Amino acid sequence: RARLVRRASSASHLASWEPSFEVAYHTAEQDEAAAKMKSGGSSPAEAAAAATRKQTTESETEGLFVEAFHIVIVAHPLEQSKLRFEGCCGDLSQVEKPSFQRCTAHFLRGTLNLRNFAEAGIKQVSGRPAGDPYEADPQASMPLFAPAQILTTADTTTPFYSIGLQLPVDMSHKDAHEVVTRAERGEPQVYKIFASEPLPEAELDKWFTRTRGSQIQVVDWYAYPQYTVPQTFRPFVLDADGVYYINAIEQVASAMEMSLIGARNVTNLVSDWVSQRRGPRGF
Repeated sequence: RARLVRRASSASHLASWEPSFEVAYHTAEQDEAAAKMKSGGSSPAEAAAAATRKQTTESETEGLFVEAFHIVIVAHPLEQSKLRFEGCCGDLSQVEKPSFQRCTAHFLRGTLNLRNFAEAGIKQVSGRPAGDPYEADPQASMPLFAPAQILTTADTTTPFYSIGLQLPVDMSHKDAHEVVTRAERGEPQVYKIFASEPLPEAELDKWFTRTRGSQIQVVDWYAYPQYTVPQTFRPFVLDADGVYYINAIEQVASAMEMSLIGARNVTNLVSDWVSQRRGPRGF
């Protein structure tokens, strides 16, 4: 809920052990008070106190709670952030903000419609001789088993990026092998379909035979930056005096595992920061 990171106004006169930065942010109490006022559920006394607090602080930090810190760690993408920097971190606007790739995940239970995949493949392949048996009988081009993963290329005409068989994270290797075997035999399983936008049920039903009563669960989000070559990157160290950026690594590769690597890198940088400022009597 942070909205502002700024260098302390007296930073040039601070001792090495004193905080150099101030962070202004919304508190949970402020959010609750705002919700009460919006719904009309706050008492007159609460409303008066909130109005007074806002009036006395708005000129400096727009009614936000301000707290001093030695180190500030930014742990969300600045491309999607409302966070502002004042008196620190240089000019972040010089780095171009990449767009984020929309990725809509659909989850359903059913079986792959292999005939539709075979027919789509025939339509996309040109140059077959007249009377080709695959054209006369799509069944001849159908795979012998249902694949666990289906990937597409950038120039595909299919409405999805990929299709993948889903396995519970706590499933044993033996049970997972059994699920894959059943899927290959054409037994209903849970699949995840990635697409550039939410797909209508009619479209999904072309590619799957859904289990009766199966509902389609959709998660629509902007998953990772759109990568270009060449591109500039934001650093892990936004300010050498103690502002760090975990999500810098997402500009190279974006995944939960990569975020862990970014966090570990920032942890090492913070450790170095503390070591450089540790005195004989402690920090």
